[in-house]
Amino acid sequence: MTVTNVNPTVDLTKSVNPPTLAEPGGVFTYLLTIHNTSVEQVTISALTDSNALSSQCLALVGTSLAAGGLDLLHLYDDQDEAGTYNNTASVTVTDNEGSTASDTATATVTVTNVNPTVDLTKSCESADAG
Repeated sequence: MTVTNVNPTVDLTKSVNPPTLAEPGGVFTYLLTIHNTSVEQVTISALTDSNALSSQCLALVGTSLAAGGLDLLHLYDDQDEAGTYNNTASVTVTDNEGSTASDTATATVTVTNVNPTVDLTKSCESADAG
């Protein structure tokens, strides 16, 4: 009987809420989902993101994920200047034979410009001639 190795597979998705804020911007919350689509358990061997990862996220590196299992991560990013910002994450998993799989996901947020406003009040007083 021969058992054939099946390479691991992984699916990484990234969503953000809210996707858009008006100036002065604020905190965007990303949801990162790591889905082990393999037929066997894998180990998360690398996890990166455009933004700094929290210690809780980094602690996932080296942990196991069952076949069909999910890990959900919340990431936070504060943007306060008008513009569009891409945020990309990557994950690599390794199975017990040392085979690897990787995936990358990107989410985009926008801080919209708010035009400045001004309020001008003018008053006139008459001078006494006397």
